[in-house]
Amino acid sequence: MRNHKLSVVLGVLVLANLFVGFWQPGASRSDYDAHLFATLDTASVSELEIKSSEFNVALERVGSKWILNKTYDVDRTFIKILFNVLNRVQVKRPVSKSQNSEIAQRIGQSGQQVHIGDRHFGVGSNLQRTRTYFQMEGDEQVYEVEIPGYRDFIGGIFQLRPDQWRSRVVIDASWRTIQALKADYSTSDDKDFKIYFEDKFFKIPGVAALDSNKVVSYLNEFQNLQANERISAGRFARYDSLVVTPPQLTITLEDINLRKPYSLYIYSKLPGERIHLVKDSEEEMMVFTEKKIRKLMQQKHYFRYSGPL
Repeated sequence: MRNHKLSVVLGVLVLANLFVGFWQPGASRSDYDAHLFATLDTASVSELEIKSSEFNVALERVGSKWILNKTYDVDRTFIKILFNVLNRVQVKRPVSKSQNSEIAQRIGQSGQQVHIGDRHFGVGSNLQRTRTYFQMEGDEQVYEVEIPGYRDFIGGIFQLRPDQWRSRVVIDASWRTIQALKADYSTSDDKDFKIYFEDKFFKIPGVAALDSNKVVSYLNEFQNLQANERISAGRFARYDSLVVTPPQLTITLEDINLRKPYSLYIYSKLPGERIHLVKDSEEEMMVFTEKKIRKLMQQKHYFRYSGPL
């Protein structure tokens, strides 16, 4: 995106830093505890909090799931990355006296404060975001930290905003559970279509010879359908303006696992962007890649069987 990078970018960077790396020998660890910040028993952690001047992320384990700010399901990938960092992080070296005060001030002003049980520490980075610094609460000393064997910047996981922590799964339906689907285009009624189950398979009014493979393939696009990121109102002014305009396409599904029909309102791309804004029937905003939306924006003629080549 132009000015605002979404979690799909940050997530890729975090994953790359954690899982694609190389070993770099650190300084002698004889004069400090290399595992000062490590959470060795992550299984015992049931809640933690990450605070900054801009956001507050409270994560709580409820049964087999993690809940964000007592409301939303947490993205499983990011929670795994977080605990991987907390478990494997090691002190690389203490920050020099000449830099310690400056970095400590930066952590206090623009960094994040992490609370895990009775352990509290601050997280910061250099301006280039290539080095990660931790500082234990009550300790003046700042330490540069790392995960041995991987690239050095691991602080990105602590910089995720609440929207980015949320589960990106929008709906989980498939051709085996969907009972009906309706696609309404705002530009032309000729593009509209409806798929509904009758007898042993689906029917599409106006399509006599149906390509069953294409029907199944299309409906399975809604299986574990994930957005790139969820967006809160007020975070991006351009999307707040776009969402009050008519959507380009409205898709409504009826599924045996849903108590009521579920709708996705798909908006046209903004100039210069390669993502679509989408709102659902719960008034939740999210963004999808152009590639993913293109698969959902089929028209009636797509489902016609054209016969063997």
